[in-house]
Amino acid sequence: MGLHSGDGQPIAPFISNITLGSATTNPLSLANSYATLAASGKYCEPYPITSITTPDRKEIKVPGPQCEQVISADVADGVTSLLKETLDSGTAKGLWDNRARQAAGKTGTTEGFNQGWFVGYTKQLSTAVWIGNLKPADKNGKLYSLSGKCFGEYGCYRQVFGGTVSAPVWAKVMRAASKGMPKKKFPAPSQKVKDGNLERLPSVVGNGLDTAQRKLKDAGFDSYVAGNAASNGCSRMPVA
Repeated sequence: MGLHSGDGQPIAPFISNITLGSATTNPLSLANSYATLAASGKYCEPYPITSITTPDRKEIKVPGPQCEQVISADVADGVTSLLKETLDSGTAKGLWDNRARQAAGKTGTTEGFNQGWFVGYTKQLSTAVWIGNLKPADKNGKLYSLSGKCFGEYGCYRQVFGGTVSAPVWAKVMRAASKGMPKKKFPAPSQKVKDGNLERLPSVVGNGLDTAQRKLKDAGFDSYVAGNAASNGCSRMPVA
């Protein structure tokens, strides 16, 4: 999806980097990777040129960015469906009206409230906001904190998270940038992507241990004995 480290190198393949974002990156790389979700899984390299015109107003043809479908549209739309909840009921609730114009995004806060991030997108635009300390730590390695600072019209905060200041900045920028644009909805993901591959679990209530485990095995499930639990004065052997 185009995400890379702040120095231009690939994101190191460590669990903390991939799942929690513990590696460094930059706002353009992050915004562009989320633009891949907005485009239903199609990645386009960042490209600063929209058009070139000569002094006599003749337009010169430019090749345009290179694009590639890097993840399935259904999976990308499923991620978007989840990330809409950040603005509807999550850590950036109340900053955006998804009924007026659909958007999705994610807050991020680094250790010690050192940096606050918000990246979000509509169907047409993706924007990342970073607020933090250019010099992250003092000479002893102690992280500088954003907490207890004031941010102009956005107020003063005892603790600063990605949803505290970065998300409101994003919302103000996106409202202005989206003004006059068509209001487009994100495609809905399939039920399979939303719910996963569901298999009905057979009922084993009232069965003995051997019968219960056999029923589960026949349905394709492994099982193990979790222990004893008393129920209504009786002793049963539950199977998980």
